[in-house]
Amino acid sequence: MTWGQAKPRALSPALTETLEGLQKASNALPWGERHDAEIQMIRGLLSSNEANTHSLGQSALTRLLDRLALPETTKEEEVRSPPPPEQPTRNPMQRYSNVSEVPLALAVFLASDNYDYNDDPHTISATTLLKPLRQVILPSRLAPGDGLVNLADMMNNRMGSAIHDGIERAWLNNHEAAMTSLGFPKRVVDSIKINPSPAVLAAREAEGMNTIPIYLEQRLSRKLGKWTITGKFDFVGEGRVQDFKSTGVWTYKNQVNNSKYTWQGSIYRWLDPKMIHQDEMDIHYIFTDWKAGMQRSDPAYPPRRFHKQSFPLLSLGETQQFIERKLGLIEQYWDAPEEEIPECDAEDLWRSEPVFKYYKNPQKMLRATKNFEDKQDAMLRYVEDGSVGIVKEVPGQVTACKYCPAFAVCTQKDALISSGDLLMN
Repeated sequence: MTWGQAKPRALSPALTETLEGLQKASNALPWGERHDAEIQMIRGLLSSNEANTHSLGQSALTRLLDRLALPETTKEEEVRSPPPPEQPTRNPMQRYSNVSEVPLALAVFLASDNYDYNDDPHTISATTLLKPLRQVILPSRLAPGDGLVNLADMMNNRMGSAIHDGIERAWLNNHEAAMTSLGFPKRVVDSIKINPSPAVLAAREAEGMNTIPIYLEQRLSRKLGKWTITGKFDFVGEGRVQDFKSTGVWTYKNQVNNSKYTWQGSIYRWLDPKMIHQDEMDIHYIFTDWKAGMQRSDPAYPPRRFHKQSFPLLSLGETQQFIERKLGLIEQYWDAPEEEIPECDAEDLWRSEPVFKYYKNPQKMLRATKNFEDKQDAMLRYVEDGSVGIVKEVPGQVTACKYCPAFAVCTQKDALISSGDLLMN
């Protein structure tokens, strides 16, 4: 395909007039608040002969009209009810919303998903098994267009994927030079074999050669009744499974995912106990918001931008029982009414701990005298001050709902918003 040969689509008089009105409105704004570049981008999208690109232009135009608060008659007559050739249509393959808010140079990166999905309804991954039931079942009930993900929200996910890809490439393409520069002797470097097959390992053993097998990003699978369980680990070295987690310091300090890490590693070992035979796994945290010097005032703060933590694995029998129990619940509730599906618990919701606010003067409640993590400590301060104040408990906030694919159809989320436990601002 040769770019630039197709003749641009001619804009309708209504769209041309709308764009001119936008430009006039933009010109009236202070220089730093103008939208000239965005208007130029929209004009280019609307001039495209590609239906999907043209549709993106229509969506971007509507949003810009809303932001500039142009008269409703303009928007209704010229955009929302345009002549049939200009009718906006949603691309059925579209997965992301608010696309125009992200520069195209970055948007392609954020929209690139290299996960190896499997459409078999009876194939389920270790990651899915660890999700709460509502997050497993409800996304399948979304109406077309309801499950679009805000493109800008993909930044953390894509940064994590980029780190994983970089680690894998380093081991695949440069481990010999890197290990030599790290001071490892040649005999150790030569013994490293990346993703060796059983035949290669057997041949080297028969020849009396020492081998340190390293496995990277391998997807394992195992049948269990009608189900196929899969799992793709990050790294296995000498029979020990290791996972890389790019995350915020809060996740580590509060140890919110400990049980999930244990189950994740245990399922990986259950999938291939010959490859993964050690009884512990390692989590390598790579912190995205680490700040130097914080550990001096906070003893729980990690001393470096990265940190290793080990977790014990459960037995193969316990792991299989967990998998069978979770599969049974998925089958039991798959077609059940939404209100009958068990609700997410505090761990699933990433609920923070409650805060106990002590106010020495009940007449001045704008700011607490002191905040306590423990109610007993708050009440002790209350007594020490002569029992004249007041202690108010502020329930812990939940945040997981904001990132859940079932957000649009989940009534538990609605109840949490109504109660104030889930703040959407």
